[in-house]
Amino acid sequence: MMKKYEGLSGAAIVYLKLLTGGVEVVNGYSGGAVLPLLDQFHPDNPRHAEIGKKAIRWITNSNESSSGHIAEGYAKSYPVNTETEPVGVVVATSGPGVTNLITPLQDGMCDGVPMIVLCGQAATNAPEDAFQSAPAVEITTPCTKWSYQIKSAAELPFVMDYAFYIATHGRPGPVFIDLPKDLQNQILTPEMIESYVETTIPDKQASDERKLDLNDQITTDMLNYIKRAKKPIIIAGQGCNDSAEELKIFAEKLQIPVTTTLHALGTFDERHDLALQFVGMHGHPTPNFMVQQADLIINVGSRFDDRITGRMADFVPEAKKAAELGIGGIIHVDLRLSENSKQIAPNFFVHSTGKKFLTTMNEALAKEEDLVPQTSEWLQKKADLQKEYPITIPKFNPKPLSAQSAVQMLDRTLLAAGKMDDAIFTTGVGIHQMVAAQLITWTQPRQMLSSGSLGTMGVSLGYCIGAKLANDKKICISVDGDGSFNMTFTELKTVAEQNIPIKILLLDNESQMMVEYWQRLFHDNRKLAVRNVNPDYQTLAKAFGIRSLYADSEDGFEEKMREFLFDYPDEPVLFHVKTRRTPCLPLVAPGQPLDDMILEDINVEVDQSAAPS
Repeated sequence: MMKKYEGLSGAAIVYLKLLTGGVEVVNGYSGGAVLPLLDQFHPDNPRHAEIGKKAIRWITNSNESSSGHIAEGYAKSYPVNTETEPVGVVVATSGPGVTNLITPLQDGMCDGVPMIVLCGQAATNAPEDAFQSAPAVEITTPCTKWSYQIKSAAELPFVMDYAFYIATHGRPGPVFIDLPKDLQNQILTPEMIESYVETTIPDKQASDERKLDLNDQITTDMLNYIKRAKKPIIIAGQGCNDSAEELKIFAEKLQIPVTTTLHALGTFDERHDLALQFVGMHGHPTPNFMVQQADLIINVGSRFDDRITGRMADFVPEAKKAAELGIGGIIHVDLRLSENSKQIAPNFFVHSTGKKFLTTMNEALAKEEDLVPQTSEWLQKKADLQKEYPITIPKFNPKPLSAQSAVQMLDRTLLAAGKMDDAIFTTGVGIHQMVAAQLITWTQPRQMLSSGSLGTMGVSLGYCIGAKLANDKKICISVDGDGSFNMTFTELKTVAEQNIPIKILLLDNESQMMVEYWQRLFHDNRKLAVRNVNPDYQTLAKAFGIRSLYADSEDGFEEKMREFLFDYPDEPVLFHVKTRRTPCLPLVAPGQPLDDMILEDINVEVDQSAAPS
């Protein structure tokens, strides 16, 4: 294996391994400590002719943090079931190049995003505290699956293979490799190969997934519980994103309604009769009510996050009662053994992928010749609740827009054109994010790219660029709020420079409205640090040479939305939509049960000690 790398520099070995890993595009930023690796990407580097392959596409971003978010968007949206595992790759320099990447690394760690981040480092013979040196491994270890500094170029073939493995196996996540500059230039010699002893790299993150089997007793026991449940519900999480068809077969066979978490939106087509839409803090009322009333919870591929449970002590009371009677309870399927009883104690914990669980259960169900689902009354309850508790759209006179009315028009326009299946959406964090989750009709897995656990503002533009790089035939739409957009709009530079034809729907209420609403509820309406003084976004777009549209009224809005979506397929467009300040409701107030929701924008009493984070 090592012989073929003889005579190559460390940087050349890294580049070859990226090619072997199927990497097609790399985002990053320059710096002295990473120059040898950067040179490998130059189109005129003679190595490309020697290898016989075109250069990996290099994209320079406005800053390293944006590079990280673009890599996340790329990996989050890359089509599943392809020949190579999707991995987002970033190259940056040492010191501030590393520290600027901490937020995307932690974001990727929280949301299970496969990334490889390669950063330069001061040379091994540099003096202590050399220019732009930093303890990169120590800084990045808490926010990666694996962080490592190479000691010799001879390590690189193994280190790079291991980086790809760790990033994509088990629960995906980011990997960080620290590359001292002199080792990027180091030439691999026969003597180095002979003396090299393979470094022991602890596989601390490898999955010891239990292989669920059709004949296992747990399979039989779970099937018995599922068959006799009268009020079951499926909570589909991110772990279902590679198994939408298996989920559909399972739900249809048993006639069980399906609700989805933020990261699983679209994994169960919301046009389906069994679809319950989005569950949780800002979820639809119907799934929130039904989760609390269900006698059996089947959670596939989602941790019991506080944003979907409400007050933990009061979560799924009817399922807990059914468990005591032996007629229901909680089934939790997760690839991470550490999630077993971490938040909620299940009756059955299945240490498996969602796909393996669903495939096994479908095989078992196929042998049930006389299976008759007992959920007809439960499904009627679903229909009644959906009719009684729709998501409301704020209306004003004369005709100003709200975030809700703008997103509803986006949704209706795409559906009417038959283009919803061809769309990918990204968001920042805030009201616009939750309104999009509520009101877009999600139809495909990995269609919604958003920051979940970390709640990172400013990611939407980067995610959208990454999504378009990975899915050039899709309509990639950034639904962003002014607060989030203001953090990273410098990345319009990349959009313009590379002519990346994304669509940016900018919902501008000159406010960080989610926090403002909390200040209204929990701090006697004392507003601080939530109002934005924004630039003229059309002038901003023009400065970058990007086409822009503007709307602040329902008059002519439908026509402008169609123009925004369909008239300029080969160029980026920014649609600046001025909206009124409206909260996103429903809202499960912090410290309250999942079914205790604020449904109207009226003054309500809340527990002042339970202010949200």
